[in-house]
Amino acid sequence: MKEYSGGLPEESMKLYMNIWFPTWLSGEEPSSDRHARVEWIEEQEATP
Repeated sequence: MKEYSGGLPEESMKLYMNIWFPTWLSGEEPSSDRHARVEWIEEQEATP
C-alpha cells in the first residue's frame, strides 16, 4: 500500500474496494454475489 504526504496525487490511480457481509450485521447474507458502483469518493481529514 502506498502512502502520500502533501495531498492527493494529481495523476489517476487505481482504487481497490473490499466488500463483505459482516457477522455483526443483522439480516441474512445474500445467496449470490452483489455489485456496488462507486461514483464519488470524497477526501476527509481523519479524526484522531
